[in-house]
Amino acid sequence: MRATKRVVRVPSAVRTARFATMPTSAVKGATPVPGTTVRIAVLDGEHRATLPGIERWITTAARAVSLPFGRFPAARLPVIVLPSPGRGDAVPFGSTYYGGGPHTILYLSNTARDEDLPGEWVAVHEMLHTTMPSVSREDAWFSEGFVTYVQEVTRTRAGFQPVLEP
Repeated sequence: MRATKRVVRVPSAVRTARFATMPTSAVKGATPVPGTTVRIAVLDGEHRATLPGIERWITTAARAVSLPFGRFPAARLPVIVLPSPGRGDAVPFGSTYYGGGPHTILYLSNTARDEDLPGEWVAVHEMLHTTMPSVSREDAWFSEGFVTYVQEVTRTRAGFQPVLEP
């Protein structure tokens, strides 16, 4: 596969800077995870999950991602949690960006409770994107396919879901 430059309309660092100027209800210090420093910012907005519950969720997901590799794949990972209107899933969407180093944005349903968060798939999925280089849009299928497969293996090994017997 030939390396290609990623064409981005708006650099992800600019998108993240837009979030950085929004009020936050908490900016956590470094969260211990083997091989990385995770910094969590929870933007202001209505949410049922507590700040310790959110920190536990992110830390649990990052530790799960560390399992296959023995350490987290990125030296640092800022995580922005954006409260959003409840529409079913506890975490309806997330994205990982690479500009300025990998960073993840997770949308947290305002109806999600602490017990809904550990083991959910979106945080693990987005953090697993840090195991791969940024790819061109036309090759995104490979990145998504790989990460979707590994997320299920990772979540099973972390004990978030049972092993499926043949």
